[in-house]
Amino acid sequence: MSESQKVLQLPVWRTVKAAYLVIFHNPGLALKLALIPLTLTLLSSMATAWLFAGSNVEQLAQDPGWMIFGAGSTIIVYGSMIPTITAWHRLVLLGHDRPDARIGYSIRASEWLYLWKGFVFILIMFLISIPTIVLIALIGGVVGALGTAAEGNVSAPVFVVVITGVALVANVFLYGFVLRFNLVFPSAAIGKPMGFGESWRRTRGNTWRLFVIAFVTVFPFMVFPMLISAALFGFQQIPSIENQVLSSLIHTPFWILGLCVGISFWSWAYRYLVQEMPILLPDE
Repeated sequence: MSESQKVLQLPVWRTVKAAYLVIFHNPGLALKLALIPLTLTLLSSMATAWLFAGSNVEQLAQDPGWMIFGAGSTIIVYGSMIPTITAWHRLVLLGHDRPDARIGYSIRASEWLYLWKGFVFILIMFLISIPTIVLIALIGGVVGALGTAAEGNVSAPVFVVVITGVALVANVFLYGFVLRFNLVFPSAAIGKPMGFGESWRRTRGNTWRLFVIAFVTVFPFMVFPMLISAALFGFQQIPSIENQVLSSLIHTPFWILGLCVGISFWSWAYRYLVQEMPILLPDE
């Protein structure tokens, strides 16, 4: 995108509405595409409970066996989600009528490209997060030193407020990068890869819009199941197999809705900002 090109303004509430309406018009397809990841998630939860039920979460965090098992199961589950995600991207961007849309669970070149983009994305985020973490640590040290020098005049609540504020600003900064880089994923799903720099240019002038849309389409599905599970089982110990299965069943509708709505959001953003096509609602 050249500097002379106009900056497109992503319509916030129309994008939100379109993202939600896609799954409400395709619930059966959403369940079909999510069946394999859901099954693997349930099996992973049952295996976790079988191996570690009743164990303290904080103590497990230092157990090498737990870390290896957790990393391995996470890679398997999240890897199994890629064909689901790419198919949903193609549903929004290509529709049911394109023979090459592949609105089904399959693994081909676009899925491997998506995986590669994800790996590079994680690496970029890791590199960006390093100076942010260092900055928070430095400010925390300075505030603590000032409190000591002032013989305790800087109280603990003030310290907490300062660190919380700095961490919040730092996370907003990081999420800004996350949101503006994500157009590389729908492009990979339809076999038209773009670079991270191109995604950054295409989303220029839309950072706050992307924040608002992401908050409305993604945040609720992350928070609600966590609150429900915490209220029922808590977070201090690994639940029993029965409770793990129950927790997975509670998470399932939120998981499917959140995945499909979030992927729809990125697909519509790509359609509008890159393909420069309108965001169409099902009743139009």
